[in-house]
Formats: sequence, C-alpha cells, structure tokens
Amino acid sequence: MNRHVANMEKGCVMGQSKMEAIISLCKRRGFIYQGSDVYGGLSGTWDYGPLGVQLKRNIMNLWWRRFVDERDDIYGVDAAILMNQKVWQASGHVDTFSDPLIECSHCRMRFRFDKLVDSIAYQKAVNNFKALVDAKSDKNDEMLDEIESAIRDYSYDDFDKVADKFQRLVDDLRSDIEVETEQRALLKEAKNYTGNFATFYVNDYINMKCPNCGSEKKWNKPFQFNMMFNTIAGAKWGMAEVLDENGYITAEFRSFNGDDEQTSQETHLTKRDQVDGLMYFDKTAKTYLRPETAQGIFTNYKNVVDSFYPSLPFGLAQQGKAFRNEISPRDFVFRSREFEQMEIEYFVNPENWETEFEKLLDLVRKFLTEKMGLPQSSLYELEVPEEDRAHYSKRTVDFEFNYPIGKEELMGIAYRTDFDLANIQRASGKSMEYTDKQTRKKFIPHVIEPSFGVERLLMAVLSNAYREVETDGKTRIFLALPENLAPTKIIVAPLLKNKEALVEKAREVYLELRQKYKNVEFDLSGKVGKVYAKADEIGVPKVVVIDFDTIEGDGLVSVRNRDDASQIRAKVSEI
Repeated sequence: MNRHVANMEKGCVMGQSKMEAIISLCKRRGFIYQGSDVYGGLSGTWDYGPLGVQLKRNIMNLWWRRFVDERDDIYGVDAAILMNQKVWQASGHVDTFSDPLIECSHCRMRFRFDKLVDSIAYQKAVNNFKALVDAKSDKNDEMLDEIESAIRDYSYDDFDKVADKFQRLVDDLRSDIEVETEQRALLKEAKNYTGNFATFYVNDYINMKCPNCGSEKKWNKPFQFNMMFNTIAGAKWGMAEVLDENGYITAEFRSFNGDDEQTSQETHLTKRDQVDGLMYFDKTAKTYLRPETAQGIFTNYKNVVDSFYPSLPFGLAQQGKAFRNEISPRDFVFRSREFEQMEIEYFVNPENWETEFEKLLDLVRKFLTEKMGLPQSSLYELEVPEEDRAHYSKRTVDFEFNYPIGKEELMGIAYRTDFDLANIQRASGKSMEYTDKQTRKKFIPHVIEPSFGVERLLMAVLSNAYREVETDGKTRIFLALPENLAPTKIIVAPLLKNKEALVEKAREVYLELRQKYKNVEFDLSGKVGKVYAKADEIGVPKVVVIDFDTIEGDGLVSVRNRDDASQIRAKVSEI
C-alpha cells in the first residue's frame, strides 16, 4: 500500500517516475540489486553491488569520522547481534514492538491496519475539502491549486496540517459566500477524520475495499503483529538435556500445517518422554535478531564505565545490522526487513540535558548539509508533539527529507531520559549508577540518542544527486554526488583502445592517480562518449582522457567535469 495514496496525480506521477528512474539506474549500473534476485527475489531485502557498497561505506565512514574519530567524548562499540532474551524483555520489545495487521481473505494480501484506514480516511477528507471548494465557482482554480500544493507537501501522517490549511482556505471564502448546509456537513465530516483514524474505523473496517483486489467485506480480524525475528541459539532442537530442579524440561511445542504455524503451547516433559512428530526447544535458548542497535550499546554501558571510567557527558556509537519483520516493506530501500543503523547513546547529567541536546542537534544539522551535501531546502525539522513521541522520550526532533516518495523521516534525535538504564538496573539487579568525578554524587545518567538509518540516508543522497538535463534534444542523466561520497573518484581512459601508446600512457596516469585517490577506474571501452555516459550515471566527478597531444605534444590530459560537462587541459599532478 503506497502511503501517499492521497497525492494529487501530477505530484504522484512525478515522484514515481523519478523513483523508478533511480531504481533502474541502481540496478543497471551496479549500485543495488533485489535480494536473492536469481531465485526470484525475497521481499524486503536488497543486495549492494560494487558501487553501492562503496557509496554505503563512504557514508558510514564519514559518519564515524565525524561523530567518533573527531571527538574525544564518543567511543565506539560493536555489540553482538544475538543477545540474551532478557535484553528484549526488559526493553519492552517482546511485549510491545508490534504493528496492527489485517489480511484480505480473498487475495491474502496483508496490510498495516492503521496505515490502510488512515489513507482511506485521508482520501475521504480530501474529497470533502475539494467538494467544499467546488461550491464556489469563481475561486475554484485558485483554491484547488492551494489544495494540490498542500497535499503534495503533506502526507496523511501530517493530516492535521492539511486540515488546518484547508480550514483557512474555507474561512477565506466566508467573506464572499454563504456556506451551505451540505458544505458545512462535508467540512465537519472531513475534520472528524483528523482524529485517531484507526479507532474511528475499528468497528467499520469490514466496509473497506482491498487496495490489491478491490474486494469488500473480505477482511480477517486485525491483530497485533510482533516485528521481532526470533531464533534458537545453540543445538536445542530435539530432546533437551537440561532439566529443572524437579527433573522436568520446560519446552515450547509447535505443531505445523504447511508453512503456517497453527498452535503453540508450553508443557513439562521428562527426558524419557516420547515427542516424535513434534519439534520443541528449551525456552532458555530462544533469542532474537535485534530490531535496533541501541540495546547493544546500553548493555555495554557498565562495561565501558568500569574499564574506561569516562567523564560525563560521553557517548557510545555503533554501526550495525538490524532486522524488523515488516508487514509490508516498501519504497525501495526506505523500509526493508534487513537494514543498517548508525546510533549514538550520549550519556549526560540530567541537569544538563537541554544544553547537550541542542549541541547534538546542531551537529546533526551540519553533518547532513556539509558532509552529506543535502540542501537545507529539502530538510525539515519536526518537533514531535508529546502524543506522538515514543513512551520513553521527553523530547524528539525528527529530520525529514523530501524524497521522490514524499516527505519522510530521515533520522531522529530523542531524549530518552533514564528509561533504558533504569530498566536494565531493575531487570539485572546490577547498578547502572555513575559516580560524578567532582562531586562524588551517584545517579543514573540520562540519554540523548541521535539515530540514523544508513539506507534512508543513502536514498536521500541518491535522490538529491539524480539529474536529468536536456542538451541538444538529448537527455543527459547524471548523479551529482559530492566528491567525498562518490564511489569512483576518477575514470582514466585512452582516446582509442587500439593504440598501444595511448593505452600504455593511460595506464601510467591511472596508476599515478590511484596512489593519490585510491578509488580510480581504468576504462578500455574505447568510445569516449560511452565512457562519459557511464561516468555520469555512476556519479564520477572527473574523467581523464589520454589523447595524442598527451604523448606527442604538451603532455597535458583532457579532464572532463561531470556536473557541467566542461573540459580543460591539465597536468596530471594538478588533478
């Protein structure tokens, strides 16, 4: 289900067209492939090709350099993906990390229930607002233009903003027209949709149409779907050997019907009991693929304090894989089941959290604009209201980016208070207190968390860099990647591949530049036009061409600039 179902046709088509063009380029040029593609693919998984992995690595290296290497108050850790199940019980993930799922009984497609009803309610409200505008013929064009603009700027997640804008537009009309009873009813109904959409529809969901097959009244009952991937640590399948104090094994039985798990029950067995035909495991062996990297940092807080005893404030940073069993992965790499995070847990004295929050906020702003090259005009800072914040957060600021799919969350920074460390202290029985070096006062530090999704940042970089320029009736496609992010810095090519002298000199120049820039490619395709086209599409800042003047004349090489396609003659040492 496309979350932007309410986008006006023009904006929607333009966004989809650009998104499809980026996806096509990524696969064609070796950035990103569908996971398990040769076997038909696996939904919500993506593989990175030679250029994609280098771009991804460049982003992650720049992040690490800026937030860890260039600071003396942030330390790196790398926690294991598999952790004791108590980690996820204490954090609340086992019980609460879930999304509402609904399934069409006709086509068997599954959707997030809240997003499905939200989008339908949003469209109903938009239609009502449009009907309101249609009541005044001489202002139709002007009003509809403003409505189209509002819908493009906001998705249904920001519906209150859209509703406010529409209300102001309607108020402007009141000086000119008398709003009829029918229009008043439309406005009232539309504004009613701005509440809790899922609650509004929870007793009426049966009347929704399936977006996939169009069926009505074919819905199974919605339920909460936990997004944790669970697994078993160790050789625990079959008859367990670990008995409790009474000589019994606590095991979880599962019976299966095809691919669907049907039943699950807990029972006590002796090691001599026969369990043929059933699979079971020792419940202590159950673990999870982590849904976030943060808990790995929190569980190592005490280890770092005991071994390093750093001064507050200090941070622990980590980059690594995370896994979420998304109901409906969507929008290319934006939302997938396997992804990478870059997170910092910054431990502070609770008395100083506001000051430290602002410092980190400014650091994030500069990183996104100066290091990632994202324009300020495409970035939006959202002060998340209390009712929308996570239960552990006292303040959250989300950075949103104007993707081809619409304005979506890029990263967030949250003040988590002492929620996590206090929970660990209660669950483990071990003190998480920090002793201040000056006052000797003991307290549990509070935490500020800047959290980045690597794939979302990569997608923002690609979206911002993608260009289509009309030149002499032809469309030139190129990626205007910042030089510090470009997977390949320079391509070196001879003017002709069948001229040995040119090829030999080109190799000499290639080896020289490779010592300086490392990510340099040698191209022997032979046609300079094809070399330029390839370089443009993979975002190479410069192409160096060795021609006859290089070896017979001035010794200079031809250097082509990617962004404006201009060419200059220069010494190799000056490149």
